[in-house]
Amino acid sequence: MSLKGIEINYDMIDKIYEANGKHKIRRWAKNNKAEWIIPTVFITSFTVKALSEEITIDEAIQKSIHYLALWTGICIPTDIVYYQLERMEKGKPLKDAAYDQIVNLAQLLRKCNVRTTPEFLMQSKVYHKKYKLEMEKAPGVIRERYIEILSYDLNGNENTTSIKETHQIGTRTYELSVGTPSTQVLVKRYKKVVV
Repeated sequence: MSLKGIEINYDMIDKIYEANGKHKIRRWAKNNKAEWIIPTVFITSFTVKALSEEITIDEAIQKSIHYLALWTGICIPTDIVYYQLERMEKGKPLKDAAYDQIVNLAQLLRKCNVRTTPEFLMQSKVYHKKYKLEMEKAPGVIRERYIEILSYDLNGNENTTSIKETHQIGTRTYELSVGTPSTQVLVKRYKKVVV
């Protein structure tokens, strides 16, 4: 099988989670950065009161936890429901829109000789991750994830294929290629010093 550098503009695993009906709070937090101001103000005010000895440190911690739990319990579910309703108003629920992208990705992979289906892609799992620094092109952190997907071999039998997803954190470009984690082992060699 040969897959050389397909570029997509979304996180494949996030789309799989969404297509399976799972939504990440991390995505909500990224889309609603301004709403983090509210708990930050509460926690900061309780910290200032504790430092100025208006309340004890234990009271500050208890009140911070209480307000954070209250805010989280009300705002996050409300916003997630609102986000779902907004998506449905625009045409498709988030789950269906994500599934459509999985269908397109399966077609893209089949064109590159990775024989898979949307149903197989929905069962994909990350089995290895590593990070490295990019210093040559645009400086940043590169995340490499190795994703195991179900596929068919040349005889039509079910098999697995390891896909390497390369992503520079902070960008919207994800490059997919067939690959497995390298099994290089570093061997330290000590130089003998004569004194």
